[in-house]
Order: sequence, then structure tokens, then C-alpha cells
Amino acid sequence: MDALWAFLEKCDSDAHTSGLTQILENAPQHLVNKTASQLRKRSAWLCLEEAREYKRASALNVMQLPSPSKRPTPPPVTIAANNAPSPTGAAETSRHRPIDVLGTLGRKDSFIGARRLARGQSNIDERTGAAKAAPTNEEVAQAVQEKVAAAVETQRKYKHVLWYSLFVAAYLIVLFLQASAYNSGEVVSTLRNALMPDGGMTATFQSDDDVLSYIGLKALLPTWKDPVCGDGRCEFPWEFPAWGRFGCKADCGQETQTTHILVQVTSNFVGHPNISPSVLMAAVSWNVCLADEQRRARGEADLCWFDSDQQFTEIEAVRLETMDVVDGNWYVNLMGDYAGRVSGNIYDLTNSTNPVKMTTDPVWEMCALPTQDTRSASVQAAGQAQESAKQEPPGQLDPASQLIADLNENAYAALQLLEAWSAALHDEQGGASQDGVEDVADEEESFVDH
Repeated sequence: MDALWAFLEKCDSDAHTSGLTQILENAPQHLVNKTASQLRKRSAWLCLEEAREYKRASALNVMQLPSPSKRPTPPPVTIAANNAPSPTGAAETSRHRPIDVLGTLGRKDSFIGARRLARGQSNIDERTGAAKAAPTNEEVAQAVQEKVAAAVETQRKYKHVLWYSLFVAAYLIVLFLQASAYNSGEVVSTLRNALMPDGGMTATFQSDDDVLSYIGLKALLPTWKDPVCGDGRCEFPWEFPAWGRFGCKADCGQETQTTHILVQVTSNFVGHPNISPSVLMAAVSWNVCLADEQRRARGEADLCWFDSDQQFTEIEAVRLETMDVVDGNWYVNLMGDYAGRVSGNIYDLTNSTNPVKMTTDPVWEMCALPTQDTRSASVQAAGQAQESAKQEPPGQLDPASQLIADLNENAYAALQLLEAWSAALHDEQGGASQDGVEDVADEEESFVDH
């Protein structure tokens, strides 16, 4: 076998097809099998790598290959049955042929030869011109280990780059969604077109007033303008289908989902022991309004059926009002009825022949009147003075008495109003306002004395 390995160390491109076949013709079968196995594991691979290094070196002009006539030829070797070289019966030797160059850069899949050339190494000894020793198993294993480690490291770096790219993409998507870039771009484009209608980028002004005037005329008025009913565009929520005196019929049409109702308001300001009916009637007003949370959120007032609060013109009266209202939460805005002298009912007139009474929360009823005179002594004295002054004929009073009578009448009306205000304040604040009411009563007595 030593002779066989010596021959394989000097193998050329035909070693496997000519010389090796002739050498193994007369060898035993077990020796042929062993030789073939070792050839696959070591010899053939090493011969292939040597050939690749020769080709690469020839292509890159790293070394000068010897001519075929100067290459040494291997000695004749025979293999006997006892696995020892025999001096007689030399077998036919193979001719050492030159290595063919397959391309300008040689074979690129030999990483061992590439590593040697990268380090400036050559497989040919420059002094002797002979081939260097083949790499050992340790060198081959180390080269394979380095190659695998480099591949694993490259794969790890690619994974890191992939994960980083995914993170950056997700981060940019989140920023885009949070910034609402599309809406912001529309706003900027609208303002730019409004401020620079001619496509310019700069403008020159003479004074600050010119700047404000330019912004007002070019941006504010054209962009933020109140909707106009009749321009053919229904601009919700400022414009909506018409009902009652509200909405824009020209642009949005007529509201069909309405309910026909009847509001009955009953007033009776007579019978209060402390306050005159005229004073009570003058302080009371009412209206029917729609509680709209969307309008309140925009800072707008609730829609009320009447343009202004309705006043009472009669001390005892029953008033009927019909309305076509939309669906929603409606309420009666009753102001100034401190004595509770106004009541009412609401009826659904969808079926005009059979009106249906609608419930209100709380129930809209009158309050019970007090059964005794709870006025202060000063108010009672002023009332008595007024009654006595009315009983005397006007012609019998001297100018001084007439002036006193007029003052008493005015004072009586003022005291009645103060009494009503004190009672309402006491009901709202409870006992906390008792001191204030007493102070008002003292002022009343002092005013009457004067």
C-alpha cells in the first residue's frame, strides 16, 4: 500500500481511469475494496483539490507550470498478493499529462485553494518545482469548520438585518397612522392654495395691517364661512331638513319624521296672600325647547320653538299652542314662577279626533297657596296705607297727602316684589338665607317709616 499511496501522491487527471485501474487489476478483492474506500475518502478528493489549485495558479499567473517533458514520471510499481511491492513484473505506468485550464479564474468552488491563494501561498515549491504536501485531515477539518462558522455567522447577520428592517417598517407605519399624514397634507394643501392662489411661495407687505387684511381676505373668509341656505349644498350639522322655523328646506328638504302636539298652558295668579297677581304674572315666562347634546358640545344653544320666551298678558288664562316637533328630548323652560301658579299638559295630536295625553317628568302642576298672611308688619302697614289712600276721594287730599299716597303705593308694589324675591331665595337656599331676609325686612320697615 505504501507504493500505492506514493503513486497517488503524484496523480494526474488520468490517474483514476488509466494507471490506477491497471495497478488494481491483479490485486485481491479485499484490497481493491479497501483501496476504493480510502480513495473516495482521501485520495480522489486530494487529487481534485491539487488539480484545482494548479488550474487557479495557472490562470492568475501566480506560478509557472513545468512543461510535460520536465515533469517526473512515477516509477513502476506492482502489487503482490502479500500487499508488498515487488521489483519484478513492473506494471504499466501512466503518463503525467499537463493540467488543462478550464477558465480565466479557474474553479471557484475550492475554498482551500482560494484560501491559500488569498494568503499568497502556492502549492508548488518555488525552489524545487515539486508539489507541496497535501493538506492533512486536521487542516481539512479546520477549513471546513471555519467555512461552516462563517456561513452560520452570515446567516445570523442576515436574520438581524431582516428583524431590524421589519421593526423599522412597523415603526414607520405606526407613525404614519398616528400623524394622520393624509389629513394633514390636505389641510396644508388647502391653506397653501388659499394663501398663495397663484402658486407663489413668498409675498411682500408694507405694514402689519396689510398682513392681517391679506390673511382675512385670502384665508379666513373663503375657508371658514357660514353656510348659506339656498346654495344647493346641505352642510350638516349647520344645515338640516326643515321643521317648524328651523332647518334649510331649499338645500336639505323637509323633515318627515315629526310629531304634531298640543301644548296647554294654564295660569292663575290670583289668591296669593302676599304678592299681587300683576307682580306674579310679570315675572313668569315659558318656552318649549329641544335638549340637543351635539349642539351643546359645539357651544350652541338649544333650539326653542318660540324665538323669545312667552309672557302672560292675563291673570287667569288658558293658552293652547300646536307644534310639529322632531323626535328627541323636549322640555318646558318655565322661568320666574316662584309661587307655582302655572300648570300645563301636552297632548299627542297624531290622531286629531282622539288626542293622547303625554306624560311629563316631573308632573306639571300648580302649587298650593298659603292660607294665612305671612307678610311682615311693614308690608302689611304699607298695604293698609295704600287701601286707605284709595278710599279717600282724590280731590280732598292736599298736595302733601297726595305725594305721601303716591309714595305709599309705589312702596307697596316694591315691597311686594321684595317679599316674593325673599320667599324664592329662602326656598332655594334654606335656612342659610334667613339672615339676609331679616336684613331685607329691616330695610323695608325703615323705608316705610320714611
